[in-house]
Amino acid sequence: MKSFILIAWNLAISLVISLPLFSMASMPIERQSKHLSIGKIDVKPQQIIPFTFEQKISGLALVTKNINSWDSTYLIVHDDTLRLTRDEHDPNNNASNFIVFDRPIQNLVLSVGKLTGEITLILTHIDSTPNPVKLSSERRKSNCALPPIILQENWRNGLPAPQYTRSFSTVNHIIVHHSAGSNQASNYQDVVRNIYIYHTEGRGWSDIGYNYLIAPDGSIFAGRDPEEGLQDEVKGAHFCGKNSNTMGICLLGTFTDISPTPAAITALEQLISWKTTKDHLQPYEEFPHEGLALGVIAGHRDGCSTQCPGNQLYNKINTLKTTVYNQQLACQQDPEEPKEPVNDLLFFPNPVKNGTIFVSNTVEDVLLINAFGNKLFVPTIETKEHLELQVDHLVAGWYVLYIQDTSGINQYKVIII
Repeated sequence: MKSFILIAWNLAISLVISLPLFSMASMPIERQSKHLSIGKIDVKPQQIIPFTFEQKISGLALVTKNINSWDSTYLIVHDDTLRLTRDEHDPNNNASNFIVFDRPIQNLVLSVGKLTGEITLILTHIDSTPNPVKLSSERRKSNCALPPIILQENWRNGLPAPQYTRSFSTVNHIIVHHSAGSNQASNYQDVVRNIYIYHTEGRGWSDIGYNYLIAPDGSIFAGRDPEEGLQDEVKGAHFCGKNSNTMGICLLGTFTDISPTPAAITALEQLISWKTTKDHLQPYEEFPHEGLALGVIAGHRDGCSTQCPGNQLYNKINTLKTTVYNQQLACQQDPEEPKEPVNDLLFFPNPVKNGTIFVSNTVEDVLLINAFGNKLFVPTIETKEHLELQVDHLVAGWYVLYIQDTSGINQYKVIII
């Protein structure tokens, strides 16, 4: 990689004589604000163009009028080669992914690849945060308690707050994304700040698109600002225009070829375990959504034409469902989490004998779930004294019985068949 970088850099320098050295002063400026600039240039395929900017930039995305392949389009910044790919959240398919640099830079080299014609450079200008907010390492009170969150008032300090009327919806689907940005960044608060400016000023959105963002060190950032509403129910902009009843979680980085860090996966598990427990969602369940049968936990690609959240992260979603399901069960046994007492007289026996579960006829609703989170069809016989659930057709193992009594209280119990 080092030799490749040096060859590319030497080639770029040798081309300075024949290619113009662009700067912010020489590029036509379409719009400029305190935190964002937009410039336009004409390019030809296979050009390698060095840039020197008058004002340091902290992030960059390209937009092309001609929808071309992004093969061989990349940036050289210091010792890093950063590949530009199609923005998987762009409905027009003509924008690159948004790259946030590890620190503001003044020089870079662009390898144009197959791009041709006019391209637009969207540039962010965010000063590095000298002292990023650090989360407390205090242990959560429960496996399913809300993990520590870095709030907007902390990471957005010094940036303009969003001004718009919020929308909210009940969440049936938790959508997992990756940011498709650099895996080299280390100041994750700066990455979130740049994404916010890119979404609001560069893309013209009301706010940052996701409900939550997760950094490689496991830090969780509150994303779209709910104002007076709930963070997990504010309607975002992350699921190709089908955002109602969804909650978006974005892991910072690109996970096409490499896996997220264990810390990021743990934070994702904790956040989803909290949300699904809070809203009584089953990880393996599906609900209709815009003509799809969409899972409670799903990847961006499950509902949109995209490769997001990258193969390496997407391949972990089934394991994620199992982990969340197991954490939900652990929460039922967690002595530190207050919950309604379970009345063992509502159902018996446990373990089950002779293939029948007897349930008090005072219950309002009964549901049986297997270890994979699937709802099961169970024949039921109703008598004056109780309901008889016929489970003799089920394989031996443990199951979860969900009971809602006439007072509306949900009770859960692990049973052995």
